Amino acid sequence: MEEVSPPYGERLIPSLIDFNAKTTPTEECFSVPRTNSAKDGWRQVSWSQYANAINRVAASILQTCGPAPAKAYPTIAYIGANDARYLVFVVAAVKAGYKALLISPRNSEEGQLNLFELTDCHIIYHDTLVASMVKPWLKERTMKAVVIDSLDACLDDEPVPHVAFDYTFAEARWAPFAVLHTSGSTGLPKPVTVRHGVFGSSDLFHNLPKLQGSHIFLREYSESKRSFLPLPLFHASGLYGFFGGLFWDFSVALPMPMAMFTADLVLEILTHSGCDSIFLPPSILEDLSNRPEAVAVLKSLKFVGFGGGNLAPNVGNRLVDNGIVLHNAIGSTEVTAFPYYWQTNMKLWDWHIINSDVLGADWRKAEGEDDDVYELVIRRQDKEPGMQGIFYHMPDLDEFSTRDLFKKHPTEPNHWRYHGRIDNTIVFSNGEKLNPVSFEETLAGHPAVKAALVVGSMRFQPALLVELVTPPASEAEARAAVDEVWPLVARVNKSTVAHGRVSRHLIAFAKADKPFPRLDKDTVRRNEAAKLYEEEIDGLYQRAAQFAPSPDVKMDTSSPEALLNSILALLGGVGIVSLEADSDLFISGVDSLQVLDICGLLRGGLKAAGIELEPELLAPSSVYNNPSPRRLADYLHAVISGTGEEGLIGRENQVRTMEAFLAKYTAHLPPNKRKPDPNDEKQVVVLTGSTGRLGSLLLDFLVSSPNVTKVICLTRATDGQARQLAALTSHGLHTNLESVEFLHADLSKSDLGMDGTVYSRLLAEVDRVIHCQWSVNFNLSVASFEKHIAGVRHLADFSLAAQRNVPVVFVSSVLSTIGKAGSEREGDLARPTTGYGRSKLVGELILKAAAEVSGLPAAIVRVGQIAGQEAGSAGSGIWSKQDWLPSIIGSSVQTLGVLPRDLGVMNGIRWLPVDRVARLVLDIAGISEPIRVASITGCFYGINPHKARWGDLVPEVAALYGDKIRELVDWETWLGVLEESSARDLDKGPAFKLLGFLKHSMVEAGDVEDQLAASTAGDLERTLGVSRTLRETSAVSPGLMVKWCREWGY
Repeated sequence: MEEVSPPYGERLIPSLIDFNAKTTPTEECFSVPRTNSAKDGWRQVSWSQYANAINRVAASILQTCGPAPAKAYPTIAYIGANDARYLVFVVAAVKAGYKALLISPRNSEEGQLNLFELTDCHIIYHDTLVASMVKPWLKERTMKAVVIDSLDACLDDEPVPHVAFDYTFAEARWAPFAVLHTSGSTGLPKPVTVRHGVFGSSDLFHNLPKLQGSHIFLREYSESKRSFLPLPLFHASGLYGFFGGLFWDFSVALPMPMAMFTADLVLEILTHSGCDSIFLPPSILEDLSNRPEAVAVLKSLKFVGFGGGNLAPNVGNRLVDNGIVLHNAIGSTEVTAFPYYWQTNMKLWDWHIINSDVLGADWRKAEGEDDDVYELVIRRQDKEPGMQGIFYHMPDLDEFSTRDLFKKHPTEPNHWRYHGRIDNTIVFSNGEKLNPVSFEETLAGHPAVKAALVVGSMRFQPALLVELVTPPASEAEARAAVDEVWPLVARVNKSTVAHGRVSRHLIAFAKADKPFPRLDKDTVRRNEAAKLYEEEIDGLYQRAAQFAPSPDVKMDTSSPEALLNSILALLGGVGIVSLEADSDLFISGVDSLQVLDICGLLRGGLKAAGIELEPELLAPSSVYNNPSPRRLADYLHAVISGTGEEGLIGRENQVRTMEAFLAKYTAHLPPNKRKPDPNDEKQVVVLTGSTGRLGSLLLDFLVSSPNVTKVICLTRATDGQARQLAALTSHGLHTNLESVEFLHADLSKSDLGMDGTVYSRLLAEVDRVIHCQWSVNFNLSVASFEKHIAGVRHLADFSLAAQRNVPVVFVSSVLSTIGKAGSEREGDLARPTTGYGRSKLVGELILKAAAEVSGLPAAIVRVGQIAGQEAGSAGSGIWSKQDWLPSIIGSSVQTLGVLPRDLGVMNGIRWLPVDRVARLVLDIAGISEPIRVASITGCFYGINPHKARWGDLVPEVAALYGDKIRELVDWETWLGVLEESSARDLDKGPAFKLLGFLKHSMVEAGDVEDQLAASTAGDLERTLGVSRTLRETSAVSPGLMVKWCREWGY
């Protein structure tokens, strides 16, 4: 007999999963990352795999905990990495007759123990990564701890016996599904029982008709093929987001559990996960909105959702103006899903279309607010909860005051914009919330304190403004006052959620002539006080970004082990306890705020030991990339052990790594064999790196070349064509892709990670390979580029196995030959100073070895500074504003008011416009016009043959900006002005982020012009002989420089 699903509103999650496992067993339910690297992709988890995993864990619970008493639903807790085991464990507990308590790793020990007590929990499941976190709880409370199997073990395909869940909706709707908890922002976290019926409420939304021409939001979600859900699965947002979506066949991709969520990671995820929509915290979305390449990627998605905090209006408007479908999500732990509708008018992106009748909304005028601001109160409409999920949580209430404020649209019906809270909750820029009242009240109990105010709305972390009984009259008195109140602040921090802890360097004091404004009953007017001190608060946050505290622990840098012990001691300063040398900081509950504190503590500890590092050497990325105390100690010791990039020891290690890579990737080259030449007409060209600025132009020129009949783009993304379209749009190109084939490839693998049939077809088709896919990151060591280095060998292998004598044209860099003064010997491994330059040199030497041993025709194009586009309309092929020269111009115009009249070692200009670089590569490859294959070998240079000087260009640049540039100064003076302004104008100067690079990298190498002249010698002449493009290139002119300046829009 055919399986029949219950009607909408009467489906239960365990039953729904079992039903789909029987009827659509192989369809995707969700997907999980293969590893902790986005580049390794995601794997599908089908309905049958999910159901089988639930049965496996349910059987384990029954075996370990025993059968549960009927309808008692005992509590068992779970904590672990943020992966699919949460989704398995919750339903497995239900099937076993228990209920799962999901606890946040950020709770204080007191908070965790309080939750165990209130839920009568005596069993906790956890994974091995959080064992050190669980251990102290077991000392304070009698509990049984059970280590859960790995995710791979849980999802093992071997079938296990079915564990039944034979209940109807009427029987189970009031039974517990799981237990969440409040944030603890107003005290200790309190448990919140989520019942099965809650999900039935949103399931009923299937029956809702359109409102004002729009569908209910969940229906639009279901149109997405796969959406990335980076939310914590122990939190209401993650739990409701996943399980609520199951009723709408809404497939999600889960995040990497041990990767810190950053804007850069988002771009990697969207490249490799196969997602066509995403949900993001406002702070991450704001970061992405400032990056043209990120905006182009977001534009290619069905929608970009955000929630948990407000998005700044200028950010949202900028995204919408760039064609991004922005979705403003709303919900709460108590209310669960609001009945709101999809906003189709992107000009109203920040307004929710709310069905007030279904919600039961009673919009009540908010006292003390503008006339159009209302509090949302939800009134019960029927004895049964129906679509009002709130009354499954609170069955005894007839109305519920959300204490949320909304603003009513003046003309559009049913349009409401979130306005804040009636209470004093602070919403940070990352969506975290804090009610500061108890913090402030405790501080106000200090005899020297008259009042305290915690601020930080839409900031990344809280700050504390203190009104003293006797306000400090000097900086010295202010420092003494911090010493006086800090012990109490530190004590309150211990019982406060991690994101609500105040750092010592974020404390300021009210001035005697600016007392806090108060109500008649002497209560501080919070918003007015924050506005009164707005300038001081801004300055406090700006200075905090560069703060290096003086810790109690002096760093011992004598050895990696000694440094490790110092780091473990220091970490106690940010409340990180029970941490072992190899513990992952982020699995242990460290958040992005604490990363900032860790950087500050390390900076201060090293300073106390007489060591000061450049900001970029001890930045948040240093912690993200070295996420355990031991790895952090090894990294810092390598940096400290000498001078330069990683110190002398580090450089020697880099050379040894290069030697090892050369030995590995030049081994077993095949013997030379004669093959026919490739076609000069109707060429088939393989191109890598086609989505970058240079790659996009190469593709555009290849497609329009009369000598090319087909271009094969090898892409790391599975949706290569969509990514390419986004990239072309972002670069102002309108390329016809009819003659382009996009193939997913992994160059780090033999056979390029392709199916054998496809690889064989390419061997028979291809005439040329142009390789310009490389990670541009000057902070990484050469070891981090191994995948790219392996890719060079594998492309060489491809060419050598091809039916024709296929040339490989490798877009390298002058950084492979420019470096520290010393040997000018070609191929000197010690010469490059960056991991990027070293990796390019290794790639070059692999191709040279393949040319010598196997006869590979290999051309190496060493490209210098790629400038903006020469031809084309303004705005097309724009020179990235993140590059060093645009950053210098931007800071000079926006912040400093002075412009350098010279550029130090970069004063001699041989920049080449990006469109000329692309045509140069095609000239060398024999695509622009036929050349002998034997000529497509050796080194060529992508630099301007005619030198200009910055001093010849700067007068026109200064004239363009008029009064914004007060003075022209020499390079050293300009650097000094930039450094001086850093604390004052941190958020305004793009060049400040490159200060370390500008101060050191641009002087360390010696005169770049001299090195270029020495290293290019005969090869530049040879390049001029091959390339008409280079022969027709002129020096960079003042007019061209002004064109680029106009495009940056400073």
